[in-house]
Amino acid sequence: VISNVGYTVTDLFTTGFSIIAPSITSTEFAESLKLLNDTRRNLDKSGIYVAMNDAMGGGSVDIRKSWDNYIRECTLTKIDLGLVSVESMMTGKVTEVLPFMSSLYGTRIYLNPGEIDGEEYTCSEGWFYLSASLDSISDMRVQQAISAAIGLNRPDIGQATSRIQDSIQALGQASTSANEYLKASILEPLYNDAVVGKYKDMLDFGSAVMVNQAIQQRNTQWATEQSMFVTVARPMMAFFEGFVYSLTPIMAMLMVMGSFGIGLLVKYFLTVLWIQLWMPVLAVVNLYIHVISTNKIAQLNLPGLDSFYAINTAGEILQNWIATGGM
Repeated sequence: VISNVGYTVTDLFTTGFSIIAPSITSTEFAESLKLLNDTRRNLDKSGIYVAMNDAMGGGSVDIRKSWDNYIRECTLTKIDLGLVSVESMMTGKVTEVLPFMSSLYGTRIYLNPGEIDGEEYTCSEGWFYLSASLDSISDMRVQQAISAAIGLNRPDIGQATSRIQDSIQALGQASTSANEYLKASILEPLYNDAVVGKYKDMLDFGSAVMVNQAIQQRNTQWATEQSMFVTVARPMMAFFEGFVYSLTPIMAMLMVMGSFGIGLLVKYFLTVLWIQLWMPVLAVVNLYIHVISTNKIAQLNLPGLDSFYAINTAGEILQNWIATGGM
């Protein structure tokens, strides 16, 4: 009965502002922020590319190598020719700025399960096939791989897209679909790797090293800015609740020990009250960081979270307020 007091109060709190921020009685603390941040950071895992390869027929299919070739030999060539600026490449919608519709330039892609050496296509033809390969993210195997990469637990395994869509809407970005956010998050590390490969092909090893170091520094920053509190909050609360409640029989014995026992009993009930206040306090903090994150992202005036610039800038805001909420 006692353990339900904090939960009930929290549920009443969150019912009042459930339109603004998700209820932490049905979701985790700062879940929307953490889910989108983990999606941006963790979609370069090998398991995701393996699942996409399998969804495209397996065999000699190699999604990662195909995209690396296309970006290096087509997209970056478009930049070299002055047909698009680097700024436009970063701020434009990913699926609109990456294609190079040219019949003069070509690349080799590996989307045919029976062709171990891949197939040669023009940049226009290659984009037609590669853009279709992105639709494999809706395949259940890919959804399960994405769920594992961003830390979704049962029964949400295989439901990554719907959970990401809920998180996007919770942050006021309903104009962006989960598929668009996923595509941008998958393609960004591939684009960065292709840039490094391009410099190496040109024997410009200094630039390749600088880009690679920048990527490594960013990854290190991501790792250090993740708040430990977000990870341990719920398990820690469950431990203290269980520990305090296990002392209840001992407290009954202390009642017969006079003023000393009564004093310990009062402290025990104060501890129980303290523990029951954790959930309501978390609910208020959760509301605050959702509101401030939503406002900060809205101030960017982004058309959607579907460009490299958008997902990185929004990601920095999310990282900052995840860490702030766990202080």
